[in-house]
Amino acid sequence: FRTHKVIYRRYAGLFFSMCVDITDNELAYLECIHLFVEILDHFFSNVCELDLVFNFHK
Repeated sequence: FRTHKVIYRRYAGLFFSMCVDITDNELAYLECIHLFVEILDHFFSNVCELDLVFNFHK
């Protein structure tokens, strides 16, 4: 645990988290999480947290 850290960002009722190396840039991973959420929103057209919680397998 001493060589890694958890980076997270909250969107509505969901937390997106990543475990990264301690020397990595936190802001880059926060932007990566934001990009992932934007891609989900574009791909699923107006995705919400209930879609991810109850339809994650699709």
